[in-house]
Amino acid sequence: MVNMSNYIKVTNRKIHGEIVIPTSKSYANRLLILASIVKRPVRLYNLPQSTDVINLMKCLQKIGIIFSGNLNELVINNSFPECENLNTKDDILLPSGDGGTTNRFLLPLIALGKKKYILEAESSFAERPNSELFGALVDLGAKLTFPTVDEKYWLKIQGPLVLSNIKEISVDSSRSTQFASGLYMAFFEQDIKVIVTNMENSKLYFSLTEELVKKIKAGESDFVVPPDMSSVSYPAVLAAISGQVLLKNVFMIDHLQADAVLFSIFESCGIDFKVSPLGLSVRSGKNYRPFNVDVATCPDLFPALCCLAAYADGESEFSKFEVLKHKESDRLTEMMKILDKNQISWSIDQGKFKIKGKNKMFEFSSWDYKPPRDHRLLMSTYVFMRLNGGGNIYSPEFVEKSFPNFFSLMNSI
Repeated sequence: MVNMSNYIKVTNRKIHGEIVIPTSKSYANRLLILASIVKRPVRLYNLPQSTDVINLMKCLQKIGIIFSGNLNELVINNSFPECENLNTKDDILLPSGDGGTTNRFLLPLIALGKKKYILEAESSFAERPNSELFGALVDLGAKLTFPTVDEKYWLKIQGPLVLSNIKEISVDSSRSTQFASGLYMAFFEQDIKVIVTNMENSKLYFSLTEELVKKIKAGESDFVVPPDMSSVSYPAVLAAISGQVLLKNVFMIDHLQADAVLFSIFESCGIDFKVSPLGLSVRSGKNYRPFNVDVATCPDLFPALCCLAAYADGESEFSKFEVLKHKESDRLTEMMKILDKNQISWSIDQGKFKIKGKNKMFEFSSWDYKPPRDHRLLMSTYVFMRLNGGGNIYSPEFVEKSFPNFFSLMNSI
């Protein structure tokens, strides 16, 4: 629900300055799950303040995981299901929020235990697709209970999974690779092969899961969470269009993160950027070329790329954008509305979403944005407002999902 009593005012101006980017919640939540299974202490550095990460940590504590330290240096001291408290008959309530990596990674983990867990996911997440994961868990012996009309929880789940004679489990990942990642991590100590079918979207996210599992299996116990390439995209795109920015903690392009493709796009467009010991710098210059991108490889980058396409010197094309309907909102439909508000021409033709760029900026009157609960739409709208007439963005707290201090940082430069 949009919070009409809370909003951020945006003024139209170039970007100029230095900031520190939050670290990756995709890395962090995978590492928290793996560290909660492996039977040795694991130390994580630089965890982000993302609500998805905070919610997962709270849920892990409720199932018996013991942490020491803080987000800068966190030690996970024990493992599940060994830590499960079987002396109480009470069901365990888990306030799991609206995060895909929180809920979809947590479900296979807690199904390894014996107790009944009640997940109180927010309604915005409960409306997203999950039946593929449910089906895989039921096939393995999990008991799932869904609420009646008057009940408020998302679902109840109780294990333990029956894994003794299971050699492989198949999961359809056409709508999200998070289903496969959750199962793959839960079973990494078992001799069970996870067969991933129809993995057409977000393949790099599953590759990231495989890489982190490989490191855990190899005995690594210390992990530094890197800067989040998704969060990098908004100040980087704004600077590429109008101004300059130094991202002081980005010392490499992390190609295990799907949204690192942004910098391949920058290269194809002729945009000026540089990685050095000082960080990642991006600056605007001459007109830059349009681009083509397969959205299925980087659906979280789509809103930022729409901003970039809107001011390219020509028409950019987006293909395989069907995956966008399964995100926190129907991102394609919402971006069409935002493009219309900024008088940017777009069309859909033969399976391509096309945006015709323009060179005019700072020319429109201010406007108000009342967003769906989608952090990436708020951040891309902010970029558009900085480039045009400014405006007000309601419910700014939605960005806490991935980039809690986004507005204060961006308004500072």
